[in-house]
Amino acid sequence: MPAEGDATDAEPPGQAFADGDPAVDVRAVFSWSYRSLSAAAPACSGCWHCITEHSPGRYAAHDLLRAYATELVEDSEDDRDAAVRRLLDHYTQQAHGACRKFAPFWVRPELSRPVPEFDDDRQALAWFTEHPVLMSVAELTTQGGFDTHSWQLAWALERFLDQQGHWRDCATVQRHGLAAAQRLGNRTALVGAERRVRRSCRGGP
Repeated sequence: MPAEGDATDAEPPGQAFADGDPAVDVRAVFSWSYRSLSAAAPACSGCWHCITEHSPGRYAAHDLLRAYATELVEDSEDDRDAAVRRLLDHYTQQAHGACRKFAPFWVRPELSRPVPEFDDDRQALAWFTEHPVLMSVAELTTQGGFDTHSWQLAWALERFLDQQGHWRDCATVQRHGLAAAQRLGNRTALVGAERRVRRSCRGGP
């Protein structure tokens, strides 16, 4: 017989909060909220008590809400890929918008979607400050084979990472961007990526 707490006794996320009464079953409540959404509002739900603003403009979801979201797409690889692509689109667009405040005269690559406008350098810098998250996003572009996002994100992160002294991270991102441009055979992206890799190798004290 397995000991208490063994992996064989593990419950799916949210199962511990399941209840025979649908009025208090967490999964059922999430499901009702999700089904009440219009097709144009998939990111909004009535479960705002499960979302916290841990710093101004920065939000995090409760583990239960993340677990339920995972359940919705766990059987659909196409849905997961589409969700990842939307995530990467968001971060790439935001990074380009922020970078334009740091390097307004750089020749910018054209993105397939609109780039947001930041009010000033302070707002742009505030967006960049969670750079560990951005590094995770950059790694995701490499692991997932999202090569266009990879080199475009590398372009947008260079100035911030270099100015803030994150030279090792900068070199890593630029190498990934170069490899992505090579795989794509995009000559314009490749020329820029090669320059950024050379600059990143000269970074540091």
